[in-house]
Amino acid sequence: MTRCVLRSVLLVTAGHAAIAFGAGAAVSVRGDVRADGPAAAPARFTQDFDLSSDTSSLEVRTNVELDDDATQATLIMVDPDAPNGCQGNAKAKKQNKDYFHWWVANLTKGKFTPEQEKACEGTVVALGPSKSWSGCEMLEFVPPSPPKGMHRYQIYIVMGGKKAELPNAPEGRAQKKSFFQAITKSAGVEMAPLATFFACADSSEQLCETAMSEQELPKGCEVESVPGIK
Repeated sequence: MTRCVLRSVLLVTAGHAAIAFGAGAAVSVRGDVRADGPAAAPARFTQDFDLSSDTSSLEVRTNVELDDDATQATLIMVDPDAPNGCQGNAKAKKQNKDYFHWWVANLTKGKFTPEQEKACEGTVVALGPSKSWSGCEMLEFVPPSPPKGMHRYQIYIVMGGKKAELPNAPEGRAQKKSFFQAITKSAGVEMAPLATFFACADSSEQLCETAMSEQELPKGCEVESVPGIK
């Protein structure tokens, strides 16, 4: 069975992202929000949260703590390395697409109004440790399942911007890179992921073990913020 054996904590300091590895619980912290750097996500995970191939949607939803700034935002979990992984030769990486594992739109503090429930084209779900937030789940949560190599599983809180409206959820989970680029442009700022988790296929488990022992990611597997537009 595929196992998620690494986690990362993204710390934004002086314009640089630092990665801390560890086994067990996954923890995410907010970085500083600066005009010249990535915008921190208005959310965090509780310290007992761990993402694996056995993680359920309920576990993720009840372990994400949202700030008031997340109102009307969209929560997205994407694997940018599908299907070949983030490491390896350039030709294989060029064939990769974004694979969307989760999509929850219209984040709202409190319960949806009857009008919001009617407008939701997906499933109304509750989020937060006390289930004090609601959202419209357009793509049901799918846990990590990398077919080969090392994959990054990145979770974003995407805010709607004045430059553009957020696109609707994709009809299919696998999409060209241009689809997510259009989403990030709508935010209008460079975005750092709320959290990035790493998983390796069973056939590539040594990649994760080496990264963990050497405290260094393979080339091409770094955590990067996503550019927006100014």
